[in-house]
Amino acid sequence: MIYKVDAKDNSIKLSNTVFDIYDSKNNFIDTIKTDNQGIARLNNINIGTYKIVEKSTNEFYRVNTNEKTVEVKWADKYRRFYNNYKQ
Repeated sequence: MIYKVDAKDNSIKLSNTVFDIYDSKNNFIDTIKTDNQGIARLNNINIGTYKIVEKSTNEFYRVNTNEKTVEVKWADKYRRFYNNYKQ
């Protein structure tokens, strides 16, 4: 699960942000999009290392061009946070 929020005010949830997910061998896994609560879900993800690439966001924010590499472990399997700055 990815939580997408404003970089300066984490109480502002960002909807309609699209991410591409890749595995550790750079194989495309899926495209996910945040809902009105700023949450994007990827079901049935395995424990391992993944790259998260933000492809687009809503019209009031800049795309975060910093690709994130995350290691999914059992204890933290379900949550990741991303911040965006307003344009």
